[in-house]
Amino acid sequence: MKLNYKIHGSGEPLIILHGLFGTLDNWTTLGKQFGEHYEVYLVDQRNHGRSPHSDDFNYGLMADDLANFIEEHGLEKPHILGHSMGGKTSMNFAVQHPDGLGKLIVVDIAPKTYPVHHQQIIDGLYSLDFSQVASRKMADETLQKSISDFGTRQFLLKNLERNNDGSYQWRMNLDAISEHIEEIGFGLDSSEIYEGDTLFIRGTRSNYIADEDT
Repeated sequence: MKLNYKIHGSGEPLIILHGLFGTLDNWTTLGKQFGEHYEVYLVDQRNHGRSPHSDDFNYGLMADDLANFIEEHGLEKPHILGHSMGGKTSMNFAVQHPDGLGKLIVVDIAPKTYPVHHQQIIDGLYSLDFSQVASRKMADETLQKSISDFGTRQFLLKNLERNNDGSYQWRMNLDAISEHIEEIGFGLDSSEIYEGDTLFIRGTRSNYIADEDT
C-alpha cells in the first residue's frame, strides 16, 4: 500500500504518524519546525487522510505499511515519532524491526490495551446524513448533538471532504475504523521488547499514560 505523505526540511529522516481519526495535516506546524533540523515525512496511515482504504485494519498491517514506506523511500534508520494510534504503529514496527529505525518517540500512548472508548464519536460521525448536509457548519451542528467538545468536532471535521458535485463525505474509511475499533485498542504482547532509544511524551491533561505506566 502506497501511503500519502508530505516532506518538510532536510537532514536525518524523521517519520511522523498521526493518531486515530487524524491526518498528516495535524502535524504540519510541528513538521515544518522539525524540518529546520530533519527531513520530515508526514504520513497518512491506511484508512486515513489521502492514503488508500482497506477493509483490513490492524497494527500488524500498519507496521508493515511503515516498513514498506521506509524501503520505498530508501530511508536509512529513520527516527520515528508516533502519536496515539501512530505511537502503537511505531512501537509494533520497532519490536518487529529493531535495527530499522534510529530513535523512537511515542506521544501520549502506552504499549498496553485500552478498552473501546470512541463509540460515541463513531456514532456521531455516522449520524451525518450526507444527502442533507449542505455546509460544514451544518455538519458541525449535527455533530454537536453527540459530541459537545468544540475542539474535538473541529478535529473530526478536518476529515470532511467535498465532492465535485458539492456533496460531502468522510475522507477516512469510517466503516473499517468502526469494524476494527477494538483492535485499535490492543496493546503489544508483553514478550515483545524494544531496547533502542525511546522517549515517551505524556500529555499533562491526558489520561492515556497513567502513573503506573511509567
